[in-house]
Amino acid sequence: MTRRLGAVVAIGLLAASCSSSPSTSTSTSSPARSTTSTALATTVPPSSVPSSSTAPTTTIPAMIRVDSPKPGAVVTSPFTLSGSANVFEAALNCELAAADGTILASMPFQATAGTGTWGTYSTSITFPSGHVGPAMLRVYSISAKDGSRINTVTVPVTLG
Repeated sequence: MTRRLGAVVAIGLLAASCSSSPSTSTSTSSPARSTTSTALATTVPPSSVPSSSTAPTTTIPAMIRVDSPKPGAVVTSPFTLSGSANVFEAALNCELAAADGTILASMPFQATAGTGTWGTYSTSITFPSGHVGPAMLRVYSISAKDGSRINTVTVPVTLG
């Protein structure tokens, strides 16, 4: 008799938890409701769940790309700076700074195209002899709005 009563109670609980009639009740005290809402939560389409790949970003695309020299390269004077850019009027600038901050070379140069179009660039950079060790090569454009440096790309190099 006890086994039969247990089976009836189990069937009743199973039937209550599998009920297909939706409820608008906000009560969370019923185990049947918790099971039902858990089942509903797992049926939410993946496209409606925010993920890192669909989250909006504020990353600004790089407008200057440096192909050479690569980060960590050993450079001797003169060396070639090359890459591509999409900057206002194709105007670019570069500077080479020693580890102590001393500017060893600084110059403007042009890409082959700009202002909405990608162009390539290649220029020769010469620095004074006798400098060896870590340095930073910076390639950037100048803001037409306020004259500040923008789109800066920094490439760590070693002077050899």
